[in-house]
Amino acid sequence: MTFITQGKTNWKYLSIIFILALLVGVFSFISKDYEKREEVKEIDSSMVYKNKEIGIEFNYPEWGSLSESFNEEQLEVGIYHFIPEEEKIKKIWYHQPSGMLAFVEKGEEYESLFDLGKVDQEILKTINSNGEIIEVYTFLPEQVSLHYSFAEISFSPNGRYINIIVTLARDRGPVLFDIESEDVIFGEFIKPNMQEIFYYNPYKDIYWSEDSKVFAARSYVQPKGGARSKDGLFVSDYNDIRKIDKVFSSIDKHELNPMMGYSLYDLVDIYFEGNQILFFTEKSEELNEETRYQYYLERKELEIKEEGRLTEDPYIMGEIHSISENRILVAEESRGKEYTGDINELKGNAIWVTIKEETQLLDSGKNSLELKDLEIGMEVEVWVKGFILESYPARATGFKILVLERNKLSKSCFVGGCSGELCTEDPEAISTCEFLLGMECLGEEMSCESINGRCTWVLSQKAAQCFLQVESQYGRKVRETRIGHLFEKADEVNKIKDI
Repeated sequence: MTFITQGKTNWKYLSIIFILALLVGVFSFISKDYEKREEVKEIDSSMVYKNKEIGIEFNYPEWGSLSESFNEEQLEVGIYHFIPEEEKIKKIWYHQPSGMLAFVEKGEEYESLFDLGKVDQEILKTINSNGEIIEVYTFLPEQVSLHYSFAEISFSPNGRYINIIVTLARDRGPVLFDIESEDVIFGEFIKPNMQEIFYYNPYKDIYWSEDSKVFAARSYVQPKGGARSKDGLFVSDYNDIRKIDKVFSSIDKHELNPMMGYSLYDLVDIYFEGNQILFFTEKSEELNEETRYQYYLERKELEIKEEGRLTEDPYIMGEIHSISENRILVAEESRGKEYTGDINELKGNAIWVTIKEETQLLDSGKNSLELKDLEIGMEVEVWVKGFILESYPARATGFKILVLERNKLSKSCFVGGCSGELCTEDPEAISTCEFLLGMECLGEEMSCESINGRCTWVLSQKAAQCFLQVESQYGRKVRETRIGHLFEKADEVNKIKDI
């Protein structure tokens, strides 16, 4: 067939080709539109799940009744997990903040590569608040044969991004999808050679800014296969979520062996403040160290906010017994009302705390204080950092000092109870009327006083001897009653006498 005959254009054949091309174009357009409409469907008929107790309600296709399978970690991020009655649907996750519903549908069956018979193909789909069904990802036949499965799921606050834990055989790893653009943000199991982020928990290891434009992922070394993943905190770019920066790594900072040292440190208390700043803490339980960081998202700048040796509990809670230049002496108890410089007057844990410029001094309302505001008699909680000299009293640099009460020595104490056995702040305290061994010693020069902010009995030598004689006669069973603590105080008084 020739299009040009004897120097003239063959319009007959060109017309036929033009018509055929037009038909092909129309068919192609119809096909593409059909594929698109097949990809996004709407629920034709739906059922309603409603739970007034937890305050959720949503529509779902006719899958029969839903069995609840909630756990605390999921509930904290607004995820509710269900198992439907419909056998073709394996599991469902409802995300309350965004109204998104994700479900796993059974596809074709394929032979297992591990000689375990047939394996169901899994298809992950979502239903948005408008009822549109979108297919997110379908495992390929070769993936199904390796037992690929969708294990856990969470969403970004706006529901656009879906975070999935994929399992295969005995391995597992995270994948982050952009539902709107159908892109994989990261995920070694779906797209090899992507960012080396690895974690197990989609509810505890990925965090989002309020507008869902930035995420932070806490990644761990995965020793399997030669540490193919990296530890640290990965944060997406402020303007492009597909660009991911490694912001922090404990292994890099401390020059640790990836196969040995990664467990010494953990990243905790990770959260966004608005859409501008990310806060996180590097903490080591073994080394009793803690460093607080803040990362500015737009500027990509990391700063240390707080640094020190700090645990959740203070090193000591006690009373200030002495103030000397830039140091304070804190002790749990003292044998007398005032400290005169004799360490034998101190009881329990005691420490000299050096206060530096970076030491935080706070009152009970978390307002800042200065060294000049501290007074003898104040009850404080003390956190320390760095090296602790294990002398008595111990010595260390203060990280944070929290003043609980300005002066608790002035507290009023009262004698109460049926037999006058109670030393308490309550002037109307009562007790059961019964005779207990040791009550015969109550009148032997005992006083009810406030010491270190607590109302307590102070025993004279005479009173202590009386209690010890009762114990000598009747045995240690006398310490098992509600006034048994008085026999312990008698021991302490007797020890002081012997010093």
